[in-house]
Amino acid sequence: MQATQAAPHRRRRSFALVIMVLAIMLSASLIAIATVLVLQSRGRAVESARYSTQQTALAIEARLSRIITSVELLLRAKVLMDPTNGANLDVNDFRRVVPAITNYSLRTEPIGKETLKAMTAWPGAGYFPFPVWVGRPSVDGYGRWLLPVGVSQFEPRTGTWRTAEALLDIERLRDSFVNLNVGPKGSAVLFRTDGVMITREPLFSPQIGQQFRTARLFQELVFNSQGTFQAISMADGVDRITAFRVVPSAPLVVVSGMAVEDALARWYHDAWWIGALVTVLVTIFMASALLFTREAYRRERAEREARIRADALRVTLDNMDQGLIMVDAKSRVRVYNKRASELLDIPEKQLATMPLFSDLVRAQRDRGELRGELAQQADDIIDHASLSKKFHQYERERPNGAALEVRSVPLPGG
Repeated sequence: MQATQAAPHRRRRSFALVIMVLAIMLSASLIAIATVLVLQSRGRAVESARYSTQQTALAIEARLSRIITSVELLLRAKVLMDPTNGANLDVNDFRRVVPAITNYSLRTEPIGKETLKAMTAWPGAGYFPFPVWVGRPSVDGYGRWLLPVGVSQFEPRTGTWRTAEALLDIERLRDSFVNLNVGPKGSAVLFRTDGVMITREPLFSPQIGQQFRTARLFQELVFNSQGTFQAISMADGVDRITAFRVVPSAPLVVVSGMAVEDALARWYHDAWWIGALVTVLVTIFMASALLFTREAYRRERAEREARIRADALRVTLDNMDQGLIMVDAKSRVRVYNKRASELLDIPEKQLATMPLFSDLVRAQRDRGELRGELAQQADDIIDHASLSKKFHQYERERPNGAALEVRSVPLPGG
């Protein structure tokens, strides 16, 4: 009997354990899926930032290439090829072609090859022969930052170099950096390939003309003329995704950088919402599983306590001198004790099946235990399949000579 009663409790406990395990597995799966999605989204955001910086660097490089190429062609055509005509040119003639030009000059002097190499230096393998050389930025008497850009031509007859030089207004060069999609903390920088900063956006004048040869950019530039990388800027300490491109016709490198914070701003927002949603769902799953498990254990505890009370009641009933049978409103036996089975000679197994009281009365009548008026009352009980709702008491003698006092007491609720 106890083993039979314990089986449902074991099943309920096992089911509660299964629910808890399923909730944990579902939560772990949800967290894993959300993590994968968030990481994939971050990768896409970084790749999008790389592409954006590459396109920005390409646009700046194209604008500067047009300026440098125009300067080169102008100097070669107007000065080197025809120095007499060049000497008679006004600076405004140059400005009509390249507005950034503030002045130009033509000189013939013995510039050594090593000096020329330094002015066209390439940080990679050996000497890269740029057609245009770029000098170091300087400030003129008006406080303007100017960039010397020139071309040189060797004269075999004299053994000297003829050099034509134009001064470009760096502020006008910065016009190439406007309206760039590099984010609030992004930057666009123009370096010489030997590490000298020409200009940057946003502008910070003390850094113009300074040397940044040890920056990560120039480590990358040793092997590639263009590419992308992520590093903390030496100029302002911002972690950026950076793209760089060398201007083909001059020793200049264009750098476009987008701050990682800006690149991942949307991702941070989406990741926060995904994390919040996953947290809510996991909380719901775990709370539901805990509530179900708690309810299962509460029911088990309540049923165990009820079983203990029932066992105590059974012990009490079985040790009574009187026999006791209780029937419900449908006249079905609900409670009995062993003494009732002995006194009425009714098998305990039959009482355990909760039979109708009328069936018990019929069995006693058929055995001849009920005679006279009791037989008539028995017929009424059998015919109506119910007991009288009134209190009554009687005595009768069984065939074995045992005298029984019988009391019938109606209870509330039938």
